[in-house]
Amino acid sequence: MDLQYRGELGRAGRAALLGVMATAAMTVVMAISVVPGVPLAFRPFPVELVHHAFPVLGLWSLALLTLVLHFGYGAAAGALFSFLARPMSVGRGLAYGFGLWIVMEVSFVPWGYGWLEFGLGHGYPWSAVFMLVLHLFYGGVLGWLGGRDDLWHHSAFDEADRLRVA
Repeated sequence: MDLQYRGELGRAGRAALLGVMATAAMTVVMAISVVPGVPLAFRPFPVELVHHAFPVLGLWSLALLTLVLHFGYGAAAGALFSFLARPMSVGRGLAYGFGLWIVMEVSFVPWGYGWLEFGLGHGYPWSAVFMLVLHLFYGGVLGWLGGRDDLWHHSAFDEADRLRVA
Protein backbone atom coordinates (compact mmCIF):
# COMPACT_ATOMS: atom_id res chain seq x y z
CA MET A 1 0.00 0.00 0.00
CA ASP A 2 1.54 3.32 -0.99
CA LEU A 3 2.18 6.15 1.44
CA GLN A 4 -0.43 8.49 -0.10
CA TYR A 5 -3.19 5.92 0.27
CA ARG A 6 -2.22 5.13 3.87
CA GLY A 7 -2.12 8.82 4.72
CA GLU A 8 -5.62 9.39 3.31
CA LEU A 9 -7.00 6.32 5.10
CA GLY A 10 -5.41 7.40 8.38
CA ARG A 11 -6.93 10.87 8.10
CA ALA A 12 -10.34 9.39 7.23
CA GLY A 13 -10.12 6.97 10.16
CA ARG A 14 -9.34 9.79 12.57
CA ALA A 15 -12.19 11.83 11.08
CA ALA A 16 -14.56 8.86 11.59
CA LEU A 17 -13.62 8.85 15.28
CA LEU A 18 -14.18 12.62 15.37
CA GLY A 19 -17.57 11.99 13.72
CA VAL A 20 -18.46 9.67 16.61
CA MET A 21 -17.41 12.38 19.07
CA ALA A 22 -19.45 15.03 17.23
CA THR A 23 -22.43 12.65 17.17
CA ALA A 24 -22.09 12.21 20.93
CA ALA A 25 -22.14 15.99 21.39
CA MET A 26 -25.15 16.27 19.09
CA THR A 27 -26.92 13.48 20.98
CA VAL A 28 -26.44 15.31 24.27
CA VAL A 29 -28.16 18.35 22.77
CA MET A 30 -30.81 16.06 21.26
CA ALA A 31 -31.56 14.73 24.75
CA ILE A 32 -33.67 17.85 25.35
CA SER A 33 -36.29 16.15 23.21
CA VAL A 34 -36.96 13.47 25.83
CA VAL A 35 -37.66 15.92 28.67
CA PRO A 36 -41.31 15.64 29.75
CA GLY A 37 -43.46 18.43 28.40
CA VAL A 38 -41.30 19.16 25.35
CA PRO A 39 -43.45 19.51 22.21
CA LEU A 40 -43.65 16.55 19.83
CA ALA A 41 -41.90 18.64 17.19
CA PHE A 42 -38.66 18.05 19.11
CA ARG A 43 -38.91 14.25 19.24
CA PRO A 44 -35.66 12.42 18.38
CA PHE A 45 -35.87 11.71 14.65
CA PRO A 46 -33.42 8.76 14.62
CA VAL A 47 -35.70 6.87 17.02
CA GLU A 48 -38.76 7.72 14.92
CA LEU A 49 -37.04 6.55 11.73
CA VAL A 50 -35.83 3.24 13.19
CA HIS A 51 -39.24 2.64 14.77
CA HIS A 52 -40.86 3.26 11.39
CA ALA A 53 -38.48 0.79 9.72
CA PHE A 54 -38.75 -1.86 12.47
CA PRO A 55 -42.12 -1.36 14.24
CA VAL A 56 -41.96 -4.69 16.12
CA LEU A 57 -38.80 -3.85 18.10
CA GLY A 58 -39.09 -3.56 21.85
CA LEU A 59 -37.93 -0.44 23.67
CA TRP A 60 -34.39 -1.66 24.48
CA SER A 61 -33.83 -3.17 21.03
CA LEU A 62 -35.09 0.03 19.44
CA ALA A 63 -32.76 2.15 21.59
CA LEU A 64 -29.73 -0.07 20.88
CA LEU A 65 -30.29 -0.26 17.13
CA THR A 66 -30.92 3.50 16.97
CA LEU A 67 -27.67 4.23 18.82
CA VAL A 68 -25.63 1.89 16.62
CA LEU A 69 -27.09 3.32 13.40
CA HIS A 70 -26.88 6.96 14.54
CA PHE A 71 -23.27 6.71 15.68
CA GLY A 72 -22.34 4.61 12.63
CA TYR A 73 -23.83 7.26 10.35
CA GLY A 74 -21.96 9.96 12.30
CA ALA A 75 -18.68 8.07 11.85
CA ALA A 76 -19.26 7.55 8.13
CA ALA A 77 -20.20 11.23 7.69
CA GLY A 78 -17.03 12.21 9.57
CA ALA A 79 -14.87 10.07 7.28
CA LEU A 80 -16.55 11.61 4.21
CA PHE A 81 -15.94 15.07 5.63
CA SER A 82 -12.19 14.36 5.67
CA PHE A 83 -12.26 13.96 1.89
CA LEU A 84 -14.47 17.00 1.25
CA ALA A 85 -12.90 19.52 3.66
CA ARG A 86 -9.24 20.19 3.01
CA PRO A 87 -8.29 21.43 5.54
CA MET A 88 -11.10 20.80 8.00
CA SER A 89 -12.43 23.89 9.79
CA VAL A 90 -15.43 25.10 11.76
CA GLY A 91 -16.82 27.02 8.76
CA ARG A 92 -16.55 24.00 6.50
CA GLY A 93 -18.07 21.88 9.26
CA LEU A 94 -21.06 24.21 9.53
CA ALA A 95 -21.54 24.08 5.75
CA TYR A 96 -21.24 20.29 5.89
CA GLY A 97 -23.78 20.08 8.72
CA PHE A 98 -26.18 22.20 6.65
CA GLY A 99 -25.66 19.86 3.69
CA LEU A 100 -26.31 16.80 5.86
CA TRP A 101 -29.51 18.41 7.10
CA ILE A 102 -30.67 18.99 3.51
CA VAL A 103 -29.89 15.36 2.61
CA MET A 104 -31.81 14.17 5.67
CA GLU A 105 -34.82 16.38 4.94
CA VAL A 106 -34.99 15.26 1.31
CA SER A 107 -34.28 11.55 1.73
CA PHE A 108 -34.82 10.19 5.26
CA VAL A 109 -37.64 12.42 6.51
CA PRO A 110 -40.08 11.52 3.72
CA TRP A 111 -39.30 7.84 4.26
CA GLY A 112 -39.84 8.12 8.00
CA TYR A 113 -42.88 10.40 7.96
CA GLY A 114 -44.17 10.36 4.40
CA TRP A 115 -43.86 14.14 3.97
CA LEU A 116 -41.19 16.80 3.90
CA GLU A 117 -40.74 18.34 7.30
CA PHE A 118 -39.79 21.84 6.23
CA GLY A 119 -43.19 22.90 7.60
CA LEU A 120 -44.69 23.70 4.23
CA GLY A 121 -48.42 23.20 4.69
CA HIS A 122 -48.07 20.94 7.72
CA GLY A 123 -47.46 23.41 10.53
CA TYR A 124 -44.34 21.66 11.88
CA PRO A 125 -41.47 24.02 11.05
CA TRP A 126 -39.98 23.75 14.55
CA SER A 127 -39.01 20.15 14.07
CA ALA A 128 -37.03 21.02 10.95
CA VAL A 129 -35.46 24.03 12.69
CA PHE A 130 -34.48 21.89 15.69
CA MET A 131 -32.91 19.30 13.38
CA LEU A 132 -31.07 22.08 11.55
CA VAL A 133 -29.65 23.32 14.85
CA LEU A 134 -28.58 19.76 15.71
CA HIS A 135 -26.86 19.25 12.35
CA LEU A 136 -25.12 22.62 12.54
CA PHE A 137 -23.93 21.67 16.02
CA TYR A 138 -22.63 18.33 14.68
CA GLY A 139 -20.88 20.04 11.77
CA GLY A 140 -19.40 22.76 13.95
CA VAL A 141 -18.02 20.26 16.47
CA LEU A 142 -16.73 18.02 13.66
CA GLY A 143 -15.06 20.97 11.92
CA TRP A 144 -13.52 22.24 15.14
CA LEU A 145 -12.17 18.81 16.10
CA GLY A 146 -11.05 18.15 12.52
CA GLY A 147 -9.23 21.47 12.33
CA ARG A 148 -7.38 20.63 15.53
CA ASP A 149 -6.56 17.17 14.12
CA ASP A 150 -5.20 18.69 10.90
CA LEU A 151 -3.00 21.04 12.94
CA TRP A 152 -1.85 18.25 15.25
CA HIS A 153 -0.91 15.98 12.32
CA HIS A 154 0.51 18.86 10.25
CA SER A 155 -1.83 18.05 7.35
CA ALA A 156 -1.00 19.93 4.19
CA PHE A 157 -2.54 19.69 0.74
CA ASP A 158 -1.23 20.33 -2.76
CA GLU A 159 -2.99 22.46 -5.38
CA ALA A 160 -5.11 19.43 -6.41
CA ASP A 161 -6.28 19.01 -2.77
CA ARG A 162 -4.29 15.81 -2.31
CA LEU A 163 -2.89 15.17 1.13
CA ARG A 164 0.85 15.79 1.18
CA VAL A 165 2.67 12.92 2.83
CA ALA A 166 6.29 12.92 3.89
